[in-house]
Amino acid sequence: MSVDFEYCVLGAGVVGSAVAYMLARNGSSVVLLEQFEFGHERGSSHGETRITRYSYDLPLYVRMAKRAYPLWQELCNESGASLFLKTGGIDLDEEEGCRIASCIQSLQQESIPYEELDALEIRRRFPQFHIPGHTRGLYQADTGILNATLCVKSLQEQATKHRAKLFEHSPVVKIEFESKHVKLTTPSSKFKVRKLVITAGGWAGPLLQGLGVKLPLEVTQEQYAYFRPLKPELFRPDRFPVFIHYGGVGSGGIGWYGFPQFGFDGVKSSIHKTGKIVTAEKRDFQVDEVQLEQLAELMTELLPDAAGEIVHSNTCLYTNTPDTHFVIDHLPGRENAVFFTGCSGHAFKFGMVLAEMLISLLNKENAIVPLDMFSCKRAFLSPQ
Repeated sequence: MSVDFEYCVLGAGVVGSAVAYMLARNGSSVVLLEQFEFGHERGSSHGETRITRYSYDLPLYVRMAKRAYPLWQELCNESGASLFLKTGGIDLDEEEGCRIASCIQSLQQESIPYEELDALEIRRRFPQFHIPGHTRGLYQADTGILNATLCVKSLQEQATKHRAKLFEHSPVVKIEFESKHVKLTTPSSKFKVRKLVITAGGWAGPLLQGLGVKLPLEVTQEQYAYFRPLKPELFRPDRFPVFIHYGGVGSGGIGWYGFPQFGFDGVKSSIHKTGKIVTAEKRDFQVDEVQLEQLAELMTELLPDAAGEIVHSNTCLYTNTPDTHFVIDHLPGRENAVFFTGCSGHAFKFGMVLAEMLISLLNKENAIVPLDMFSCKRAFLSPQ
């Protein structure tokens, strides 16, 4: 079968699904190809919870968040689905830590309201935390939870409503570039399109390398767990915020993070970027018991009233760049093909914005933020 479309999107995670939705909503003909079933749990866009927040130590990400919030609300309005739960959020750091100071500067620059809290005020407002006296906090009221699986499902449903064509179990086995078209072959179909968007998640590295883009991407298998709180009334979303603790045992600036009760009747928590290096094809899906015990110890120390039995745990993939920033660019010499990769564990909240940025780049329109920081030509330096 040969089908002609203006656009093809490879990969139906949050970014790819958002690209298909936005293009179709604007009247373009688009096909979205997913190698597995829609909503699968092999990648990075499944699960009940993702943090959405303004609090970032770079103003560019704050600007992206300012765009992301209304885009998610538009999807809520159009789909009728309840995708977002506002809980407020608190960032925690040691007194000498510089991350919160950088976040405050970024929020001030972008005119986002916030509260700076000392340890006494944190304990008064959120007695669930058992923190040392030198802890400092940053509270931002608009932080909340995106239901990841429901967000992706809603994007796909609305894309279909706007006449996009979505195909699951359709791995692309061949990509051929012609002067004005791209030909794509799956085991059952052939597609000819004018423009191509690649959002392949943990599979991006090998795919892009075959198309002339070799990036220092590292795929890791991360994990999280839900704890049944000993005092559940203290951890309802109206009483307990999303939290991020900088420093500590994790990497990439964030040590430990978590959510109020939301899904699986428990408090979700995870240690950031401590998973083993894997490949998307060969990861084992097995929860690491040593890391799970380390997480349970953290919960017992700092959130003891939440540290009940583990009711659920699971794994997911991070596709990391050395500097933790995303990659958005053209394929070399291909003005009609763009790609996104390098989610680095913090892309979901920006999924709709990243889709806009990819479409803008592909169609030579002005992006909402400068794309230089996300170019594949930048020097990949370790984060400070």
